[in-house]
Amino acid sequence: LDPDDPEIFYRLALAHAALKEDIQARLVLEEATQLPGGATAEVYNNLGLMYHRAGDYAAAELEFRKALARWPAMLAAQVNLANSLKGQQRYEDARLALETARATDGQSANVFYNMGILYLDGQFPNMEALPRLESALVFFEQYKGLRGEPNQADPVDDYITEAKKRIV
Repeated sequence: LDPDDPEIFYRLALAHAALKEDIQARLVLEEATQLPGGATAEVYNNLGLMYHRAGDYAAAELEFRKALARWPAMLAAQVNLANSLKGQQRYEDARLALETARATDGQSANVFYNMGILYLDGQFPNMEALPRLESALVFFEQYKGLRGEPNQADPVDDYITEAKKRIV
């Protein structure tokens, strides 16, 4: 095995994560980023997700940007970047990141879902609350049209109810 192959580290990290060994998975991914050629977009994206789950949104943002430097059209990293920006309350930057994701794949249910959440919770200086909440409803309905079979755990209907309450 080539010790400088980031794929080995990526798969090892996935194994640790499957065993709920998150600290070991993070350490393996961090080690992969130190390889002479750097890591793959997947490694940076997964490391960013670990930082995001820990609430370190700034560190997560850096990792998602590294992933996108390797693979600019990586839809997951684009959405994850938007969520890390939202976590930093940089709502306009998050919106722009999601617009980039939508330009990459205009039929991604995940993009519309995250747009809905951003418009439900975010604050935009040039947008009043009512049009923002109405936009959230539109994004949630677009998500529902694209998602396929609904999952019982899908909270979108709760979000729609919340947006309608706020509108009233």
